[in-house]
Amino acid sequence: ITDHNEPMDPVHPRADGPRRRRTFTAADKIAHLTAYEQACEHGGGGAYLRREGLYSSLISEWQALVLRYSR
Repeated sequence: ITDHNEPMDPVHPRADGPRRRRTFTAADKIAHLTAYEQACEHGGGGAYLRREGLYSSLISEWQALVLRYSR
């Protein structure tokens, strides 16, 4: 049992606090969508998401934005 009042171990991944969320520019989003769609053509969509650390919900959100603003 550890004392919860002790400072975190510096080798712990979150010892320096929570990470900031990544932000993506419009160009980043388009680049990820293009690369993801290309990966999906060859059955590698899931691998692309894992490699880039992205969630499928982000891709869906970005695809909806493209549809909405391409009209």
